[in-house]
Amino acid sequence: MTHILTTFGELLNHLDTFDWQDAIYVSGAINLQLDTTCIVLAPDEAPLGTDEFTPLIVEQCGMEEFLFVEDVRDIRNYVSASGFPENRGAELFAIRFYWANDAFPSEEDLAKRAMYGDG
Repeated sequence: MTHILTTFGELLNHLDTFDWQDAIYVSGAINLQLDTTCIVLAPDEAPLGTDEFTPLIVEQCGMEEFLFVEDVRDIRNYVSASGFPENRGAELFAIRFYWANDAFPSEEDLAKRAMYGDG
């Protein structure tokens, strides 16, 4: 089993190098920032922890399940198609919004975040 320990910003910088089925685990999803530590791995290939669901390395690091690489790619595509390509503030806002609501934010909200930061 291979896992990558990195920051969320680095994950975004190299998103295309990960398999679409890889899972992303983070410490502190509710306060996600570009410098948040994360683990990326193929969950079906990972040894399981004590709950027999969470990968052992994730359990040992005290992280929680966040999203899959496929989800983050879809969010990035949505942000780009909404007129904000390469805008990390809008992208981070949309990722947090998606995680909390299981939905994309409105284009109006994206525009506000793109203009005023990821807040």
